[in-house]
Amino acid sequence: MKQSLTATEKTLTKKELGIWNIAKARSGVPMLKGKPGIAKSAIIRSIAKKLDYQFVDLRLSVMDETDLAGFPGKATKTINGQEIEVMTISIPEWAARSHEKPMLINFEELNRCSQQVQNAALGVLLERTVHNFELHPDTVMIATGNLGIDDDTAVEE
Repeated sequence: MKQSLTATEKTLTKKELGIWNIAKARSGVPMLKGKPGIAKSAIIRSIAKKLDYQFVDLRLSVMDETDLAGFPGKATKTINGQEIEVMTISIPEWAARSHEKPMLINFEELNRCSQQVQNAALGVLLERTVHNFELHPDTVMIATGNLGIDDDTAVEE
């Protein structure tokens, strides 16, 4: 049975609607692959704008794994009347913003980033969490990447 479209979904182009229907189903995360410059990110940004979602573009090839998995820090905790330092993790600002209004996250260049960043990104994509912090349930994620040999880009599948 075909679902009826919301008024805002009717503003999407046919290509945008196809991508959106896959992404919002959350039965996985779609990976858009293509040559550099063919507007993969622009299409995702357009979907977010038309649907009034926050748009977060994570350029993975220039990130460190702490940008995704959180940054280590320390805090003081009282246990049995004694103050001790404990390790904490500060989550990225973009993850916290997922609870402000619906968010569409583009994991850009997933197959071109370092293995450590790729592992951190896959953790967020698969678990929908950043170090035990759950992204808002309405958060939608899409990954993009290049083709590799077919477009002369170095990729790590």
